[in-house]
Amino acid sequence: MLSVSHFGHWWAARMAEIVRSLAVRSVPESLRTQIHAMLARRHRPVLVLNPENGTLTLLPRSADDQPEIVTFDLDGLRTLRTRLASGFRRQRPIAARILIPGLMILRRVVRVPLAARAQATSFIGFQIDRITPFPRDELLWSVTPTAGTSPKDGSLDLTLTPRAPVDPWLEALRAGGIRPVSLTAAEGPHAAVIALEPVARFASRTRMMVVASIVMTIVALPFLQQLYVAHRLDTKINTLSGDRLLAEKLRKRLDALTSGAAIIDREARQHGTVLAVLSDLTDALPDDTYLDALTWKAGQLSIDGQSGEASHLITLLGRTHTIHTPGFTGPVLHLPNQRADSFSIHATTEDGVP
Repeated sequence: MLSVSHFGHWWAARMAEIVRSLAVRSVPESLRTQIHAMLARRHRPVLVLNPENGTLTLLPRSADDQPEIVTFDLDGLRTLRTRLASGFRRQRPIAARILIPGLMILRRVVRVPLAARAQATSFIGFQIDRITPFPRDELLWSVTPTAGTSPKDGSLDLTLTPRAPVDPWLEALRAGGIRPVSLTAAEGPHAAVIALEPVARFASRTRMMVVASIVMTIVALPFLQQLYVAHRLDTKINTLSGDRLLAEKLRKRLDALTSGAAIIDREARQHGTVLAVLSDLTDALPDDTYLDALTWKAGQLSIDGQSGEASHLITLLGRTHTIHTPGFTGPVLHLPNQRADSFSIHATTEDGVP
């Protein structure tokens, strides 16, 4: 079964091949070099402060850059800020790392309880008078997890330096539009660093989250497009479903009408039509006969009336095509003072057709 990590590696490899192919074919070499330099310049700049001669040096951020040395005054700081600022950042302080050669930075490993590790800065801030011989207000300090620290280890790396020698320089940098975010005495992965602004880490984390969100959006674009296409298809299907339901309803009505006509036709073939029965009944009855009541239901015919030849009615009705098995349902009674007899006859109109 394909795991998520395998899919991620496969997708990253394919995307890298696509981007590399497009870059080689579409982007000129000069433009690629400029883009690479631009990305290199996005790294946080490093300013080397030399208190002895009062200079500030901007270290190169790419192979094509050269160190830029300015005098540590307002004009020099303005020159560096103009060199570092671009676009919407022109009106904002420029974050930079400050390197002061020869700066005395003390470093020691401090162990804290695991419960206090999440709030290590506050915890050590309350205990720093016991950890060091200096008051808290006279120090610049920061703590970071030691290298190789596991989640169950409470070891922290405490770095500190006296505040008095560097505070004037840091305040001058801030006044010149440069925001010091860290302080160190040397370059390299093992150099001791004092983080001056914990917010910088939060801002960096926020920036990383934004970048990660953008990357995830780009990764999800094919799937989002597929969902959009599926949504459009569902919309069309739902639109067509209304027409389909209308067609089914009309088909059912047509079937009902057709079946109704079939039922009527079957009943007509089985019991005869009304016109045929009435026609045979009219032809069979003599002229001196009239009816008081006529009932025809489900092939059962009942007639009541008066006739001068009531005794012959059974024979006359039996000669028709649609009336069968006629018979009197009661005695034929002679009506006094009249030349007619009353009768009541029952017959069927079934012709044997299923």
